[in-house]
Amino acid sequence: MSSCQDQHIRLFDVTNGQFKCFKDILAKDIGWTIVDTAYSPDQNYLIYSSWSDCIYMCNVHGDYETHIPLDLRPPATMQFCAFCVRFSKDNKEILAGGNDGCLYVYDRERQERTLRIEGHEDDCNAVAFADMSSQLLYSAGDDSLCQVWDRRVLSERAPVPVGTLAGHGAGIVFIDPKGDGHHLISNSKDQSIKLWDVRRFSSKETVERVRSMMCRQTFDYRWESPPKKYFTNWKLSGDTSIMTYRGHKVLRCQIRCRFSPSHTTGQQYIYSGCATGRLIIYDILTGKILCQERQHGDATRDVSWHPHEPVISTSSWDGTIGLWEYTRPKETEPRECRRPGLRPKSSLGRNLIGTST
Repeated sequence: MSSCQDQHIRLFDVTNGQFKCFKDILAKDIGWTIVDTAYSPDQNYLIYSSWSDCIYMCNVHGDYETHIPLDLRPPATMQFCAFCVRFSKDNKEILAGGNDGCLYVYDRERQERTLRIEGHEDDCNAVAFADMSSQLLYSAGDDSLCQVWDRRVLSERAPVPVGTLAGHGAGIVFIDPKGDGHHLISNSKDQSIKLWDVRRFSSKETVERVRSMMCRQTFDYRWESPPKKYFTNWKLSGDTSIMTYRGHKVLRCQIRCRFSPSHTTGQQYIYSGCATGRLIIYDILTGKILCQERQHGDATRDVSWHPHEPVISTSSWDGTIGLWEYTRPKETEPRECRRPGLRPKSSLGRNLIGTST
Protein backbone atom coordinates (compact mmCIF):
# COMPACT_ATOMS: atom_id res chain seq x y z
CA MET A 1 0.00 0.00 0.00
CA SER A 2 1.26 3.46 -0.88
CA SER A 3 -0.21 6.89 -0.20
CA CYS A 4 1.03 10.31 -1.18
CA GLN A 5 0.37 13.97 -1.89
CA ASP A 6 -1.55 13.31 -5.09
CA GLN A 7 -4.38 12.12 -2.79
CA HIS A 8 -4.26 8.55 -4.13
CA ILE A 9 -3.92 5.34 -2.15
CA ARG A 10 -2.62 2.53 -4.36
CA LEU A 11 -2.73 -1.14 -3.46
CA PHE A 12 -0.22 -3.46 -5.13
CA ASP A 13 0.14 -7.18 -5.59
CA VAL A 14 3.89 -7.85 -5.36
CA THR A 15 3.78 -11.56 -6.13
CA ASN A 16 6.97 -12.65 -7.89
CA GLY A 17 8.59 -9.34 -7.02
CA GLN A 18 6.55 -7.27 -9.46
CA PHE A 19 4.30 -4.31 -8.67
CA LYS A 20 0.76 -4.82 -9.98
CA CYS A 21 -1.73 -2.16 -8.91
CA PHE A 22 -5.10 -3.79 -8.23
CA LYS A 23 -6.86 -0.85 -6.58
CA ASP A 24 -6.51 2.92 -6.77
CA ILE A 25 -8.47 4.93 -4.18
CA LEU A 26 -8.95 8.67 -4.44
CA ALA A 27 -8.85 9.93 -0.86
CA LYS A 28 -11.33 12.46 0.47
CA ASP A 29 -11.07 15.54 2.65
CA ILE A 30 -7.29 15.81 2.25
CA GLY A 31 -5.33 18.71 3.68
CA TRP A 32 -1.71 18.82 2.43
CA THR A 33 -1.27 15.03 2.22
CA ILE A 34 -2.42 11.63 3.45
CA VAL A 35 -0.68 11.45 6.81
CA ASP A 36 -1.04 7.81 7.86
CA THR A 37 -2.61 4.54 6.74
CA ALA A 38 -3.26 1.12 8.27
CA TYR A 39 -4.60 -2.27 7.18
CA SER A 40 -7.23 -4.08 9.24
CA PRO A 41 -6.01 -7.41 10.69
CA ASP A 42 -8.31 -9.35 8.34
CA GLN A 43 -6.89 -7.38 5.37
CA ASN A 44 -10.41 -6.44 4.21
CA TYR A 45 -10.25 -2.72 5.06
CA LEU A 46 -7.82 0.15 5.27
CA ILE A 47 -8.00 3.46 7.08
CA TYR A 48 -6.26 6.75 6.39
CA SER A 49 -5.96 10.13 8.06
CA SER A 50 -5.24 13.70 7.07
CA TRP A 51 -5.99 17.21 8.31
CA SER A 52 -9.62 16.40 9.04
CA ASP A 53 -11.87 15.63 12.00
CA CYS A 54 -12.57 12.24 10.42
CA ILE A 55 -10.46 9.29 9.50
CA TYR A 56 -11.76 7.28 6.54
CA MET A 57 -12.26 3.55 6.08
CA CYS A 58 -12.27 1.87 2.65
CA ASN A 59 -12.69 -1.70 1.43
CA VAL A 60 -9.65 -3.45 -0.03
CA HIS A 61 -11.25 -6.09 -2.25
CA GLY A 62 -14.07 -5.98 -4.80
CA ASP A 63 -15.03 -3.82 -7.77
CA TYR A 64 -17.14 -1.54 -5.55
CA GLU A 65 -15.79 1.12 -3.20
CA THR A 66 -16.88 2.04 0.32
CA HIS A 67 -15.64 5.29 1.81
CA ILE A 68 -16.84 5.62 5.40
CA PRO A 69 -16.00 8.71 7.52
CA LEU A 70 -15.25 7.91 11.17
CA ASP A 71 -15.72 11.12 13.14
CA LEU A 72 -13.31 11.42 16.08
CA ARG A 73 -15.15 14.53 17.34
CA PRO A 74 -12.07 16.54 18.35
CA PRO A 75 -12.47 19.96 19.99
CA ALA A 76 -13.51 22.67 17.54
CA THR A 77 -10.87 25.07 18.86
CA MET A 78 -8.14 24.08 16.35
CA GLN A 79 -7.57 22.47 12.98
CA PHE A 80 -7.25 18.77 13.69
CA CYS A 81 -5.09 16.01 12.24
CA ALA A 82 -4.77 12.38 13.31
CA PHE A 83 -1.02 11.85 12.87
CA CYS A 84 -1.26 8.09 13.45
CA VAL A 85 -3.96 5.42 13.16
CA ARG A 86 -4.01 1.73 14.15
CA PHE A 87 -6.53 -1.13 14.20
CA SER A 88 -6.88 -3.26 17.32
CA LYS A 89 -5.82 -6.90 17.00
CA ASP A 90 -9.44 -8.06 17.29
CA ASN A 91 -10.48 -5.66 14.50
CA LYS A 92 -13.14 -4.00 16.67
CA GLU A 93 -11.49 -0.67 17.48
CA ILE A 94 -9.30 2.01 15.93
CA LEU A 95 -6.72 3.97 17.89
CA ALA A 96 -5.55 7.40 16.74
CA GLY A 97 -3.19 10.10 18.00
CA GLY A 98 -3.83 13.76 17.24
CA ASN A 99 -2.03 17.06 16.94
CA ASP A 100 -3.91 18.12 20.09
CA GLY A 101 -1.79 15.65 22.10
CA CYS A 102 -4.74 13.29 22.64
CA LEU A 103 -5.43 9.63 21.99
CA TYR A 104 -8.74 8.65 20.43
CA VAL A 105 -10.45 5.25 20.46
CA TYR A 106 -13.17 4.61 17.88
CA ASP A 107 -15.50 1.62 18.29
CA ARG A 108 -16.35 0.10 14.90
CA GLU A 109 -19.42 -1.77 16.14
CA ARG A 110 -20.94 1.23 17.91
CA GLN A 111 -19.73 3.55 15.14
CA GLU A 112 -18.63 6.25 17.52
CA ARG A 113 -15.67 7.58 19.41
CA THR A 114 -15.68 5.99 22.84
CA LEU A 115 -12.56 7.45 24.45
CA ARG A 116 -10.45 10.60 24.32
CA ILE A 117 -7.29 10.75 26.46
CA GLU A 118 -5.32 13.92 27.05
CA GLY A 119 -1.96 12.20 26.91
CA HIS A 120 0.76 14.59 25.74
CA GLU A 121 1.80 18.21 26.01
CA ASP A 122 2.51 18.40 22.27
CA ASP A 123 1.62 16.48 19.09
CA CYS A 124 0.88 12.79 19.61
CA ASN A 125 2.86 11.25 16.73
CA ALA A 126 2.57 7.54 17.45
CA VAL A 127 0.09 5.11 19.04
CA ALA A 128 -0.15 1.33 19.32
CA PHE A 129 -2.08 -1.46 20.98
CA ALA A 130 0.39 -3.33 23.19
CA ASP A 131 -0.96 -6.84 22.65
CA MET A 132 -3.97 -8.93 21.67
CA SER A 133 -6.03 -7.82 24.67
CA SER A 134 -6.40 -4.19 23.45
CA GLN A 135 -6.40 -3.09 27.10
CA LEU A 136 -2.85 -1.67 27.12
CA LEU A 137 -2.13 1.32 24.89
CA TYR A 138 1.16 3.01 24.02
CA SER A 139 1.53 6.59 22.86
CA ALA A 140 4.43 8.92 22.12
CA GLY A 141 4.82 12.47 20.93
CA ASP A 142 6.77 15.65 20.53
CA ASP A 143 7.02 16.03 24.31
CA SER A 144 9.68 13.27 24.04
CA LEU A 145 7.74 10.91 26.32
CA CYS A 146 6.24 7.49 25.74
CA GLN A 147 3.15 6.82 27.86
CA VAL A 148 1.65 3.47 28.82
CA TRP A 149 -2.11 3.38 29.45
CA ASP A 150 -4.25 0.65 31.02
CA ARG A 151 -7.90 1.11 30.00
CA ARG A 152 -9.11 -0.98 32.95
CA VAL A 153 -8.04 1.76 35.39
CA LEU A 154 -8.35 4.77 33.09
CA SER A 155 -10.58 7.78 33.68
CA GLU A 156 -11.23 10.05 30.71
CA ARG A 157 -11.87 13.01 33.01
CA ALA A 158 -8.53 12.67 34.78
CA PRO A 159 -6.33 10.36 32.67
CA VAL A 160 -3.18 9.08 34.35
CA PRO A 161 -0.77 6.68 32.61
CA VAL A 162 0.31 3.59 34.50
CA GLY A 163 3.86 4.52 33.57
CA THR A 164 6.10 6.75 31.47
CA LEU A 165 9.23 5.94 29.49
CA ALA A 166 11.69 8.85 29.41
CA GLY A 167 15.12 8.94 27.83
CA HIS A 168 14.90 10.58 24.44
CA GLY A 169 16.28 14.08 23.97
CA ALA A 170 13.76 15.18 21.33
CA GLY A 171 10.29 14.34 20.06
CA ILE A 172 9.35 10.73 19.31
CA VAL A 173 8.05 10.14 15.77
CA PHE A 174 7.20 6.41 15.79
CA ILE A 175 6.78 3.40 18.07
CA ASP A 176 6.49 -0.31 17.35
CA PRO A 177 5.48 -2.89 19.98
CA LYS A 178 7.13 -6.28 19.89
CA GLY A 179 3.81 -8.00 20.51
CA ASP A 180 4.77 -9.69 23.78
CA GLY A 181 3.13 -7.03 25.95
CA HIS A 182 6.48 -6.02 27.45
CA HIS A 183 8.77 -4.48 24.83
CA LEU A 184 8.58 -1.69 22.28
CA ILE A 185 10.92 0.51 20.28
CA SER A 186 10.73 4.25 19.67
CA ASN A 187 12.29 6.37 16.94
CA SER A 188 13.17 9.94 17.82
CA LYS A 189 14.29 13.27 16.41
CA ASP A 190 17.34 12.90 18.67
CA GLN A 191 18.56 10.53 15.92
CA SER A 192 18.20 7.34 17.94
CA ILE A 193 16.00 4.31 18.41
CA LYS A 194 15.44 3.04 21.94
CA LEU A 195 14.32 -0.38 23.15
CA TRP A 196 12.08 -0.32 26.24
CA ASP A 197 10.70 -2.80 28.75
CA VAL A 198 7.39 -1.49 30.09
CA ARG A 199 7.97 -3.33 33.36
CA ARG A 200 10.67 -0.75 34.03
CA PHE A 201 9.20 2.75 34.07
CA SER A 202 11.06 6.03 34.46
CA SER A 203 11.10 7.95 37.72
CA LYS A 204 9.12 11.16 38.23
CA GLU A 205 12.41 13.05 38.47
CA THR A 206 13.50 11.80 35.03
CA VAL A 207 10.14 12.68 33.49
CA GLU A 208 10.35 16.21 34.89
CA ARG A 209 13.93 16.47 33.65
CA VAL A 210 12.74 15.65 30.12
CA ARG A 211 9.90 18.17 30.32
CA SER A 212 12.26 20.88 31.46
CA MET A 213 14.68 20.05 28.65
CA MET A 214 11.92 20.14 26.03
CA CYS A 215 10.81 23.59 27.18
CA ARG A 216 14.25 24.91 26.26
CA GLN A 217 14.62 23.06 22.96
CA THR A 218 14.51 25.05 19.70
CA PHE A 219 15.67 22.42 17.17
CA ASP A 220 13.19 21.86 14.30
CA TYR A 221 13.97 18.63 12.46
CA ARG A 222 11.99 19.67 9.37
CA TRP A 223 14.69 22.05 8.12
CA GLU A 224 17.49 22.27 10.69
CA SER A 225 20.52 20.07 11.32
CA PRO A 226 20.34 18.29 14.69
CA PRO A 227 22.63 19.30 17.57
CA LYS A 228 26.02 17.59 17.44
CA LYS A 229 25.48 15.90 20.81
CA TYR A 230 22.86 13.62 19.22
CA PHE A 231 25.61 11.91 17.21
CA THR A 232 27.61 11.03 20.30
CA ASN A 233 26.91 8.57 23.11
CA TRP A 234 24.87 11.26 24.83
CA LYS A 235 22.52 9.82 27.46
CA LEU A 236 19.93 11.44 29.66
CA SER A 237 20.40 10.93 33.36
CA GLY A 238 17.76 8.43 34.52
CA ASP A 239 17.20 6.90 31.05
CA THR A 240 15.57 3.50 31.64
CA SER A 241 15.77 2.16 28.07
CA ILE A 242 17.42 -1.22 27.56
CA MET A 243 19.37 -0.32 24.43
CA THR A 244 19.99 2.68 22.16
CA TYR A 245 20.60 2.34 18.41
CA ARG A 246 22.40 5.07 16.47
CA GLY A 247 23.49 5.41 12.86
CA HIS A 248 20.35 6.47 10.98
CA LYS A 249 18.98 10.00 10.59
CA VAL A 250 15.50 11.27 11.44
CA LEU A 251 15.02 14.52 9.54
CA ARG A 252 12.23 16.25 7.58
CA CYS A 253 9.65 13.47 8.10
CA GLN A 254 8.56 10.86 10.61
CA ILE A 255 10.91 7.99 9.85
CA ARG A 256 9.57 4.56 10.84
CA CYS A 257 11.40 1.70 12.57
CA ARG A 258 10.16 -1.80 13.36
CA PHE A 259 11.00 -5.20 14.81
CA SER A 260 11.88 -7.80 12.19
CA PRO A 261 9.29 -10.61 11.90
CA SER A 262 9.40 -13.59 14.23
CA HIS A 263 8.68 -16.21 11.56
CA THR A 264 11.76 -15.59 9.40
CA THR A 265 14.17 -13.82 11.79
CA GLY A 266 13.06 -14.56 15.35
CA GLN A 267 12.77 -10.78 15.85
CA GLN A 268 16.53 -10.57 16.26
CA TYR A 269 16.78 -7.35 14.25
CA ILE A 270 15.46 -3.80 14.33
CA TYR A 271 15.21 -2.13 10.93
CA SER A 272 14.65 1.51 10.06
CA GLY A 273 14.38 4.02 7.27
CA CYS A 274 16.74 6.97 7.13
CA ALA A 275 16.73 10.58 5.94
CA THR A 276 19.71 9.73 3.71
CA GLY A 277 17.66 7.20 1.71
CA ARG A 278 19.09 4.10 3.38
CA LEU A 279 17.49 0.95 4.78
CA ILE A 280 19.33 0.03 7.97
CA ILE A 281 19.25 -3.23 9.96
CA TYR A 282 20.48 -3.27 13.58
CA ASP A 283 21.36 -6.25 15.76
CA ILE A 284 18.83 -6.07 18.58
CA LEU A 285 21.30 -7.39 21.18
CA THR A 286 24.47 -5.47 20.34
CA GLY A 287 23.06 -2.34 18.72
CA LYS A 288 25.49 -2.68 15.82
CA ILE A 289 24.51 -1.91 12.23
CA LEU A 290 24.59 -5.26 10.44
CA CYS A 291 23.48 -4.06 7.04
CA GLN A 292 22.75 -0.76 5.32
CA GLU A 293 21.82 -0.29 1.69
CA ARG A 294 20.67 2.69 -0.33
CA GLN A 295 18.23 2.48 -3.22
CA HIS A 296 16.52 5.85 -2.81
CA GLY A 297 17.69 9.36 -3.63
CA ASP A 298 15.81 10.98 -0.74
CA ALA A 299 14.52 10.09 2.71
CA THR A 300 13.30 6.52 3.22
CA ARG A 301 10.22 7.24 5.32
CA ASP A 302 8.61 3.85 5.80
CA VAL A 303 9.82 0.26 5.88
CA SER A 304 7.89 -3.00 6.04
CA TRP A 305 9.19 -6.58 6.31
CA HIS A 306 6.92 -9.33 4.97
CA PRO A 307 5.81 -11.52 7.92
CA HIS A 308 6.53 -14.82 6.12
CA GLU A 309 8.69 -14.11 3.07
CA PRO A 310 12.25 -12.69 2.85
CA VAL A 311 11.08 -9.40 1.32
CA ILE A 312 11.26 -5.83 2.64
CA SER A 313 9.48 -2.84 1.09
CA THR A 314 10.57 0.78 1.43
CA SER A 315 8.95 4.07 0.42
CA SER A 316 10.76 7.31 -0.14
CA TRP A 317 10.44 11.02 -0.69
CA ASP A 318 12.11 10.50 -4.06
CA GLY A 319 8.75 9.20 -5.30
CA THR A 320 9.66 5.51 -5.47
CA ILE A 321 8.87 2.27 -3.69
CA GLY A 322 11.58 -0.37 -3.37
CA LEU A 323 11.54 -4.10 -2.79
CA TRP A 324 14.50 -5.81 -1.14
CA GLU A 325 15.36 -9.49 -0.84
CA TYR A 326 16.72 -10.56 2.54
CA THR A 327 19.22 -13.40 2.82
CA ARG A 328 19.84 -15.12 6.12
CA PRO A 329 23.29 -15.10 7.68
CA LYS A 330 25.14 -18.40 7.81
CA GLU A 331 24.34 -20.26 11.02
CA THR A 332 27.77 -21.89 11.00
CA GLU A 333 29.47 -18.54 11.65
CA PRO A 334 29.89 -17.12 15.18
CA ARG A 335 27.07 -14.73 16.07
CA GLU A 336 29.38 -11.72 16.09
CA CYS A 337 30.32 -12.46 12.47
CA ARG A 338 26.83 -13.10 11.12
CA ARG A 339 25.53 -10.51 8.67
CA PRO A 340 22.15 -10.53 6.93
CA GLY A 341 22.19 -9.65 3.25
CA LEU A 342 20.03 -7.22 1.26
CA ARG A 343 19.60 -7.21 -2.50
CA PRO A 344 17.41 -4.79 -4.48
CA LYS A 345 14.60 -6.80 -6.03
CA SER A 346 12.58 -4.18 -7.92
CA SER A 347 11.37 -0.60 -7.66
CA LEU A 348 8.43 1.49 -8.76
CA GLY A 349 8.49 5.22 -9.44
CA ARG A 350 5.17 6.99 -9.80
CA ASN A 351 5.42 9.93 -7.41
CA LEU A 352 4.34 7.64 -4.61
CA ILE A 353 5.65 9.64 -1.69
CA GLY A 354 4.14 8.28 1.50
CA THR A 355 3.83 5.09 3.46
CA SER A 356 4.24 1.46 2.47
CA THR A 357 2.99 -1.50 4.45
